[in-house]
Amino acid sequence: MDGPAPRINSDCKGYSDNFDGHSSADVFAEVGEYDRLPRHDAVFVEPYSVLIYSQISASDE
Repeated sequence: MDGPAPRINSDCKGYSDNFDGHSSADVFAEVGEYDRLPRHDAVFVEPYSVLIYSQISASDE
């Protein structure tokens, strides 16, 4: 199974030409302890924006 993929990016220009259209990327956990957990990653979200992620498998694409 692949990492969680963005399904909704509220900053997408598809919603309005007034939006900036910043892209969002899939999430892939990196090995390395953070908050006492064995893996971590960072996600950047534009101000006043919402990103909704869900896990997908290769068969869903």
